[in-house]
Amino acid sequence: MIRAGGGLWPQGPGAARSARRAVCRAILGIALIVGVVACRGQPADTSPAMAGATRPAVIPRGTVPPGIDGAALYVREGSTHQQAVDFFTLNPGGISYGLRGTYGQMVPGAASTFFLSQDEPFRGEFYLHSGLEHAHDYGLLCLLDYIQVPCSPGAARFQMHEGIAFGDAVMVPIAARVTGEGLHDLLVVFQEDPFLPLPVGEGPLLPGPAGYDPSQDRTLPNVRFARASLSVEGSVAAPEGAYIQGDRHLDDEKLPGFVPSDRAEPRGGGPARGWIIWIETQAPAGGMLNFYLHVGREEERRYGVVAFVDFAQVPIHYGDEEHIPLYVHSPAGEWQSVPVSIPVPAEPGEYELRIVAVGEPYARLDGLTLPEQDALSPYPPSSARVLLRVE
Repeated sequence: MIRAGGGLWPQGPGAARSARRAVCRAILGIALIVGVVACRGQPADTSPAMAGATRPAVIPRGTVPPGIDGAALYVREGSTHQQAVDFFTLNPGGISYGLRGTYGQMVPGAASTFFLSQDEPFRGEFYLHSGLEHAHDYGLLCLLDYIQVPCSPGAARFQMHEGIAFGDAVMVPIAARVTGEGLHDLLVVFQEDPFLPLPVGEGPLLPGPAGYDPSQDRTLPNVRFARASLSVEGSVAAPEGAYIQGDRHLDDEKLPGFVPSDRAEPRGGGPARGWIIWIETQAPAGGMLNFYLHVGREEERRYGVVAFVDFAQVPIHYGDEEHIPLYVHSPAGEWQSVPVSIPVPAEPGEYELRIVAVGEPYARLDGLTLPEQDALSPYPPSSARVLLRVE
């Protein structure tokens, strides 16, 4: 079964991701469920400066093949819906997902980069194929330059697709109009089983509306996203962002990656000193919630950090300033602790809080493999599910 939100763009032959990418996404889906990282290679250097050294100064636009409608979705051979079903039949478990665009906006050799003429909107589709044994619901939203927008005109800012079982697919039309020149980032962020009810008899460790089922729990940082780079007239100029840098943690022997926490010291006691997973908090209605972003990797990184309460974006406050998004600079080999806060809803109740970090905002994605693109972001790229009790 294929489910689509709104109308679909004209279809062309093939698919927007190669069979290898579909397999990687599928394997990655399995890996995230069982807690092992797969299809996530670490490149020698994925910094924008190094990547640009071997690529043209201007991003070229592809040529539409004769007899093909330029507005049709580009379909690369190897990842049609039936091929995804066939793969999962032999290799059950996981999901395959991604973004595809039209023939007229493709960039040669770059599945995640698209060429737009001035004032031309991006037109494409987000797809998700399920190879999971049990049916799941998927909530998704779109970010354009790290600001939440409808995935297409008239669409809800947060969409729910329910009961997606083995062999099913979700197809969501994407229509995004950028303003200005240069590079722009488009992301489709999605969550498996948002707002799960808590089963009767479960203990207080896993409370709240997001709840728990045998295949996942609140401690999993399982927000995922598909990312695309949009270039206006082939320009590679990136928007300028004001990157902040936190306080260096005195003990940075063990780097956190990306750990949002309500603790200045997010590690437990004992020899292992593992990370304490933040799964619940409380704040006064209409007030502010204070917490920390702990970041750090062996490589220097820059992150775009966004926050959502019930999957609606909220600004992040750092010092006396409000940021949407918050850009964070993480020096190589250092643990940085960034004290931040977000506004709390005025209505008392229980809410779902998620914090997501995207690596190297506005980096050129053309020429990078899928593992290289994934390695730009921290692991994990999101917080666990945080139950926010507003009183």
